[in-house]
Amino acid sequence: MRARDEGRNADGRRAAIKAKHAAPRSAWVREQLGLFAFELGELHEAAQELLAYRRFTGDHRHDPMIAECYRREGKPERALTFISELQRAAVPPRTWIEAQIVRARALVDTGRADTARTLLQAAARGASAANLERLREAAREL
Repeated sequence: MRARDEGRNADGRRAAIKAKHAAPRSAWVREQLGLFAFELGELHEAAQELLAYRRFTGDHRHDPMIAECYRREGKPERALTFISELQRAAVPPRTWIEAQIVRARALVDTGRADTARTLLQAAARGASAANLERLREAAREL
């Protein structure tokens, strides 16, 4: 954690790999390794570790990040399939918004930009101010 705070993600990832060898069933270790891997662009590793965290805990808050890994790996349909399993009631509002943003990006990747814009507009209805700003930012990026 100190490595992350100091911006030394590669060192943090190495420490997390060592921790994984010592405690392979630790959800916290797998989560941290997945987050470090994502930050370093190791997308396959990030998805695998975050999926392990999800299996251990039942926590779906990293599902948008897992879907983003698939999308960035050139698998937008897989990202869409994965994120479609997410239940709105099972996650905090911020996670749901991030899931809609990943879904919109994957739709753009599959040539459905109009559908992506409509999706973001629908997600904006009733969103908090912070989430609304995040959705507007994402819409500008499309």
